[in-house]
Amino acid sequence: MGVVLYIMLCGRPPFKGKSNPDIISSVLKGEYHFDYPAFESASEEVKDFISKCLEMDVDQRMSAAEAYDHPWIQMQWKKEEQDLTIPEDVPDSILEFMNAVNFKKTTLTFLASRIPEDQIENLRKAFIKIDKNGDGVLSKEELVEGVSAVPKC
Repeated sequence: MGVVLYIMLCGRPPFKGKSNPDIISSVLKGEYHFDYPAFESASEEVKDFISKCLEMDVDQRMSAAEAYDHPWIQMQWKKEEQDLTIPEDVPDSILEFMNAVNFKKTTLTFLASRIPEDQIENLRKAFIKIDKNGDGVLSKEELVEGVSAVPKC
């Protein structure tokens, strides 16, 4: 939720890097900043909400209930009319980001970084089993065949 809100506010992802390994390192370290011009007018409450969503320590990260009760979310419910102003460059930045070649790969890498350690080895074994040609990429055919091989309940 924090990544999505960050991108919605400034049009760029919170984790930076010149290459995928740099971005992954930034994600794993939880390195992000509110240094884009769009954040100059953003409230401290929304920055706090994003920070609590991006907390790397799962035990310290906000729960869904805590997110719902967060002051920024509660302020949104109380507003009768939203004065939504989007900085001029944000829509273009979002389109540029969405069209970036690395968007899918970086997003999947970020999501994969959230998988608990105890499940990673099982997923790795399943991937290797499905990746018939061993190229490290699942083709549509390999994926369909792999899913078809899973016993149905």
